[in-house]
Amino acid sequence: FVRETSRIGVRREEALGAALLLVLAGVLGAKVLGLAVDRLLGATTSVTQSAGAIHGAVVAGLAFCVWVARRLRISYLTTLDCAAPAVALGQGIGRFGCFFAGCCWGIGYDGPLHVVFTSEVARDLTHVPLDVPLFPVQLLDGGVHLALSVLLARSFVPSGHDRVGPASGRRAALRLVLEGFVRFSIESLRGDATRGAWGDYASTGRVTAVALVAAGLTILVVRARSAK
Repeated sequence: FVRETSRIGVRREEALGAALLLVLAGVLGAKVLGLAVDRLLGATTSVTQSAGAIHGAVVAGLAFCVWVARRLRISYLTTLDCAAPAVALGQGIGRFGCFFAGCCWGIGYDGPLHVVFTSEVARDLTHVPLDVPLFPVQLLDGGVHLALSVLLARSFVPSGHDRVGPASGRRAALRLVLEGFVRFSIESLRGDATRGAWGDYASTGRVTAVALVAAGLTILVVRARSAK
């Protein structure tokens, strides 16, 4: 984020401070959505135990970027463009953290590259089933998001001192649409009910995934109309 905003003339010190607050907003958003889902499912997870729901962080970040844009004196869409690669990178790293913690596990799967959790500590904290072959969905999700971060970093790169720029919003839209498609698809490989699953297809992740795709498409439509 600091590197991307420096391309358009934002001071590194200002960008770093805004980035730290943006991370904090994301953590709080993830906690709030995670606890809300837990309550809906009748779980009694505490604030300290709950890692949160990643899309809560995304939604909170989208909202907090309104303040960040004003703070850095750049447009809202440019702020989202600058944040997109870092957010995807953070999600990728976070999914590897999920794997090591034992949460967000995959469906039962005894094919190549399956994983087996054996830690009783992980089971007590996340309720992951032990000694059962599972699909390594956290590693797949993490790898996809690391690849997305590289793609986004190389797409519609802000340049010069134009704080709006002709590419403003396109990178953010790409990020939101791809995130929605990835999450909607990967949900079928998730085996944990704690994410908020209702039946075979509906889940909290799929609902928010559809919302993110809609938000990305809305940005593209608004840009197209404003360009006329």
